[in-house]
Amino acid sequence: MVLFPNATITIYNKFYDRTLERDCYKRTVIENVDWQEKQEGSIQDKGLVVDSSIKIFIEKLENYISPKAFRRLGPEERENYFTLDIGDLIVKGDIDFEITSQKPFTLKNLEQNYDDVVSILAVSKFSKHFEVGCK
Repeated sequence: MVLFPNATITIYNKFYDRTLERDCYKRTVIENVDWQEKQEGSIQDKGLVVDSSIKIFIEKLENYISPKAFRRLGPEERENYFTLDIGDLIVKGDIDFEITSQKPFTLKNLEQNYDDVVSILAVSKFSKHFEVGCK
């Protein structure tokens, strides 16, 4: 259970489509997550360097499956599930943007047009929730 839900997120799960012979993304919107951003600064020889990291707490949901199980799914089955895998993208908000790799619906366009686009770096599983580290 997420104690302090403060955001909705959109997850983009990357998978390889054998028919199209390219990487594709499956979009899932999840409500009531806890989005925490932390910024740290340090003074280096080039001046002030600010680094930020994101932790997202997501309640375990019935339509979650492991990354390996997600990769084994067929196209019809994949529509019913999401996963949390290293390198997948998360955007803060309910984002109605499908990545098709055709302009203007490319990964680059997503990053240019929306704030808070982060990549999953780590996933920790707990009994009732996930803690997702992003940057």
